[in-house]
Amino acid sequence: MFDNIEEVEVISLTDLDTGCLHDYQLTTQDMKNISMADILVINGGGMEAFMDDVTKNYPNLTIIDASNNIELNQDNSHIWLNPALYAKQIENVRDSIINYLDTKLSKNLDAAKIKQNVEFNAAAYIGKVMEVDLKLSDLEENIKRSYGDNLPKAVIFHEAFEYMATRIGLPVAYTIPLDHDTALSAEEIAKIINDVKNDGIRYLFTEEQYSDSVAKRIEAETTAKAYIIDSAVTGDGSKSSYMDAMEYNIEVLKAALFE
Repeated sequence: MFDNIEEVEVISLTDLDTGCLHDYQLTTQDMKNISMADILVINGGGMEAFMDDVTKNYPNLTIIDASNNIELNQDNSHIWLNPALYAKQIENVRDSIINYLDTKLSKNLDAAKIKQNVEFNAAAYIGKVMEVDLKLSDLEENIKRSYGDNLPKAVIFHEAFEYMATRIGLPVAYTIPLDHDTALSAEEIAKIINDVKNDGIRYLFTEEQYSDSVAKRIEAETTAKAYIIDSAVTGDGSKSSYMDAMEYNIEVLKAALFE
């Protein structure tokens, strides 16, 4: 699927099970890795709250913001759950790396060869991502055919899923702010249950990185059903991990909407 580029070493600053980066703090090992790096690639959009420390300590480090010139959903930076936007992120990274190779690469390395490999890999990966996007297009059309103007509403438990919901035309009634630092009171949960009943909400989409206890409680007291989606922030590190996560999500959505 991709060419290995021997001249490039990629190190992830986060563990594969870190989850959302909003509250991630750099470790001593992270700072050591950054000190030896030529390029730091970030998602951007405010996702990495630690960037002030990085730019202060390493002013000469080349930083690639993958979300550059991409419109965010209400300051929600989980862009990759819309494959078309994720493809733009890949293009941003590709173009910035090529610019780096053109302007700053050591003369001892074959810049033309590295650029060729980067362009090949980017094209191959974008192709795979857009295959996922095509499947979402099919899902969007099936939703329109099945529901017409009476589109079903959903409640989501983290803003990440909003990108995928928007992509397939699934209305989000509201988002319940549920993360590691958020605890809902019994009164808040009771209000949500009442709103779900009154608004005829049929679907509750929570994410695997968070507890589904609130979603399950709402499900138990309403006619809505809870489903767990993969926000593609964890995985096994394989080259297909993003596609695998999105394929899983598509199957979850099919089961929710058509079965």
